[in-house]
Amino acid sequence: MQDLGTSKSAKNSLHYHVRNLPIEKGKTLLDIGGGAIGAVSMAHAERGVDVTVIDQCNAVQSDVLKHYVVNLDEP
Repeated sequence: MQDLGTSKSAKNSLHYHVRNLPIEKGKTLLDIGGGAIGAVSMAHAERGVDVTVIDQCNAVQSDVLKHYVVNLDEP
């Protein structure tokens, strides 16, 4: 698994909870505001979930994540 960067790893953090949701392989996940690294989404993508990340930050290139750079504060 990729380095989780700034995502929180404490068992009481939201990142930990979402990263460990039992999303089945082959399901689809849309992560809005997932960040440039997409650390939480990466955990799911590496387990076979089809993940799309939308964030205003430029994405780290990944073969397992689709990442779109969109500023939702702009029209």
